[in-house]
Amino acid sequence: MTNELIVLKAIPDVRWTKVRHQPICREHGFELDGVAWDGREWGAPSFGEGYASNLLCLEGPHIIKLPSRLDEIQAYISKKIRSKAFSDAKLIDLDGLLVPVSKKEKISAGGTDYFVTSQVKNGKRGDQVVVYAGKKGSKDRAQISIDPEHKKMSFDQNDLNPADVFVKLEATFRDGTRHTIDSGDTE
Repeated sequence: MTNELIVLKAIPDVRWTKVRHQPICREHGFELDGVAWDGREWGAPSFGEGYASNLLCLEGPHIIKLPSRLDEIQAYISKKIRSKAFSDAKLIDLDGLLVPVSKKEKISAGGTDYFVTSQVKNGKRGDQVVVYAGKKGSKDRAQISIDPEHKKMSFDQNDLNPADVFVKLEATFRDGTRHTIDSGDTE
């Protein structure tokens, strides 16, 4: 589990774990319990911890009032973390649907001598996904361009032929159209 904690400006006395979004007391470093006020006494919320509107630190002991329900705050944190993952994403248009994709992705196949890197580029033909692949340590590489708008896949003839790197490469587009480059090699 990661030690990274999240702080919300609206609730400065609480830190939130990044994975499960559990509240932690800033002062004591203690995990907080959700509690509810029924008008007479503090206690466990009647509909489960998610409906708690306050947090209890048993180390203090003290109560931290929340600006909204615990489950709503945890959902907000989850959305905030996911939105950061897409904040740098490039959007490509697939049949009128804007789809977020990462700008650059590097895949390292464990136990092999090959690498694969993909990138989204905007060129004179519009948005394209470009895949580079080759042998690790070599300057030679294959460059494959995937054009989602026109449902085409091609390679750069100035680089290695993809058949020298891949046995088979297949792009499946949103409408089910498939384009395949197959070396015919079945080693």
